[in-house]
Amino acid sequence: MDDCRVTAVDEDLQTGATRFFFASAASRDRAGEIVRSVDPDARIVALEISDENWAERSQASITAVRVGRITVAPPWDRPADDSTVVVIQPSMGFGTAHHESTRLCLQLLQDIDVAGRSVFDAGTGSGVLAIAARTLGATPVVAADFDPDAIHNARENVELNGTTDLTLLVMDLAEPAALGARRFDVVFANLTGGVLRRFADELASRVAAGGSLIVSGVLAEEEDAVTRAFAAVGLHVSSRLQEREWIGARFAR
Repeated sequence: MDDCRVTAVDEDLQTGATRFFFASAASRDRAGEIVRSVDPDARIVALEISDENWAERSQASITAVRVGRITVAPPWDRPADDSTVVVIQPSMGFGTAHHESTRLCLQLLQDIDVAGRSVFDAGTGSGVLAIAARTLGATPVVAADFDPDAIHNARENVELNGTTDLTLLVMDLAEPAALGARRFDVVFANLTGGVLRRFADELASRVAAGGSLIVSGVLAEEEDAVTRAFAAVGLHVSSRLQEREWIGARFAR
């Protein structure tokens, strides 16, 4: 299903169902065909979700989340403590720090000194990781996503945080020409296990000598396969974190 441009995944704890969100009905329907080809007995329900209503419903329950010395907060719940605050306007862009994978990336980010170091955030969503890195002193910072709506949301958040020297790109990892041959000291890839395996070579090629690749969005059952994919392109795990079934890891050459 990763080939169908999944934009978000959400588990319904009450029913046990998993909800996949797509940028278009065509991508959703194609994903349904793929699932049925693998499991004819799978129960699939297709829904149309209003972007505006989704954001309004999400905002009602979102509060600030502290991860180490960083607090990710919506505009209406900014903390008054001594943490570094990243303000995120909840919208269609993934990344409010309420999901384990975002928190794992933020923790791994704080394990290294990014001041004055270049950063690339692949699949930036809300822009939270790129903004956090820039707030901690990283420069230059480039953030990319294939979804124009996500980049629109990320741009709003960049302005909210005053990190306007951060570069935003609409870009697909399958067509990375916009980056040229650039490499970065730190690369973020909070994606999915399948996407990480598929683009392991491209992501590794963006890591400068002595740099780090921080990944998450990986389920525990996918960890070995993801680790092998990056080992095949010259990267090894230098640190690892786990929260519930989600894995975050930092790779180095």
